[in-house]
Parts: sequence; structure tokens; C-alpha cells
Amino acid sequence: MAEQDNRDRLTAGTFFVLLQEALPPRAKARDTLSGKADGLSNPEILAGLIRIVNPDFQTPSAGRTFNQQTSELRNCRSNGDTSYLPVGGKDFAHSFNELVESSLPLALERTRDFIDRFIDVDSKGLRLAQMLGTAINRDSAIAADQVVAPLPDGASQTKATLPNTDEACLDALILGAWQHVSNPMVRNTSGRDTFDRWHLPPSAPNSIRKFDMQAFNLDESWTPKITRFDGAQTDMTPPDASSNDREVIEAEVVNNDHQAADPSEDSVVSDSPQNQAPAQNMVFNQYGANSQQIGSVGTLNIGRGL
Repeated sequence: MAEQDNRDRLTAGTFFVLLQEALPPRAKARDTLSGKADGLSNPEILAGLIRIVNPDFQTPSAGRTFNQQTSELRNCRSNGDTSYLPVGGKDFAHSFNELVESSLPLALERTRDFIDRFIDVDSKGLRLAQMLGTAINRDSAIAADQVVAPLPDGASQTKATLPNTDEACLDALILGAWQHVSNPMVRNTSGRDTFDRWHLPPSAPNSIRKFDMQAFNLDESWTPKITRFDGAQTDMTPPDASSNDREVIEAEVVNNDHQAADPSEDSVVSDSPQNQAPAQNMVFNQYGANSQQIGSVGTLNIGRGL
């Protein structure tokens, strides 16, 4: 691998840039000018990422300040951790680590929701995974044994194992990369040179710089099958081997009135006979080797003495 490639850094800003390359098609310029937002602006993307960790996060009322700080984070000109932007702070990183360690399925579920909203998985999912894999592999600051994708089954992929996997869970890969760049030890400003290498020079002062895929030099040799977190959890509790030999007696209340009331309708309750609750019968079900059902009874005494 070229020495220049090893200088690339995956930080909050460069991670943000890679996500932008996988966005769905943006709204036409005339729609934007007419006030029709497409929901894919930089502040909305960043707010969506923050909500993976803090679902109650609300964009600060000082909108211009948040927009400016989003731009500075994306361009790797700041390290975050401000009153408006929690990314880059110790508290945010602590909450992130705690979420992944204690509630990984929830973290993956929130990441899945983020991807469903902001990423064009069908057209750009594989390329995004390849771009993240390329950036991770070339970042010499990421140790070979560092976890880069916490998997739904409790296993994990490290920097060393990622290029050799045949399947890549996009939710786990994005979650792992986001957790990495949220670490305060990963200074976002260290990615400024990488940001510059990945973009064409500005065409005019204050113009948006375009991503240069040729300069990024994507490693296309890794072509994993892209999978998604489906939320299914495996029940690891072993079955009770003696359960088949047990006899279980359950009692259920059977209401003779089979027409359920609509809880959305208002009703007036009185003590008149027609409004009194219908009589309820008791049915006992016995499960086990000698399964049987005891029909409707008024009073049933169970015990040795009758």
C-alpha cells in the first residue's frame, strides 16, 4: 500500500464525507429554492447520527450556530465538544460506549433507522462499505485488533479481520466507525489533510468542494455481501427438559359476551341490570400426559379434602 495512503485518517469529518457519498438523490435546485427541504442537509445528517446515542437530541434553537459547527466538523476544522455539539466530548463518548456494551441490539436498531433515512443502500451500500473499509485499512492510527464492527450475534470484526470477511453488516460497520470517530482521542482536526486530499480545489471562494473519487483511490478488491440488522434475537435460554412431564392446570375467565367494546367510543356506565357485567364462567385447562378440560363450573374445590 502506498505510503501516502497510510496518512489518511478516519475522523468525524472524513466519516461524514463518506456518508454523504451514499446519500439518496438530492432534491432539485428549484425545489430547494422554493423552500422544499429534502431532509438530507448536513445538520440533519449530523443530528441523525447524534440521535443514535442520544435519541432525545434536539437541534439547538440557535440554528445558524449549529449549522456553522456542523460545517466546521465536516471540514475537520474543529474537534466538536461544544455547548451545541456533543460529538467529540467525553460525556458523549461515555454514553456511546455504554450503549454498545450494554444494549448493542438497541444501538444497531437506531443505526438501522439512520441508514433507512439517509443512505441509498440498494445503489450505494456496497460502495459505502468499501469506502469505510478502505479508510479503516489505511488509517495507521487504528490498531489491527481494534473492533470496527460490533456484530448482532455478539461477535465482532476487527481492522485485521474485516478485509477477509465475505459478509458485511452495514449497520454494524457504520455503528463501529461512528463510535471510533466519536472517541475524544481521535482528534477531528487530524483529518484535515485527508479531507483536502479527498476533495478537488474550490472552484470559487466559499464554494462547496467536490469529492474526488480518483484521489480517494477506492480499494475495490473487497466485495462482501451486504447484510442488514433485522432485529431478530436468538433466545439462548435452554429448554426445560422436565417440562414435558409436568401437568399444568390453568384457569381462564370466559366471557359469554363475545362482542368486544370499542375503547374509542364513549359509554355511560350505570347500575341498571342491562348495563351490569355478564356472568363469567370458569374453565380449567390441564396440560400434560393426561390432558383434559373441565367444562364450565360454578364452584370447584381443588385439594385432597372435598
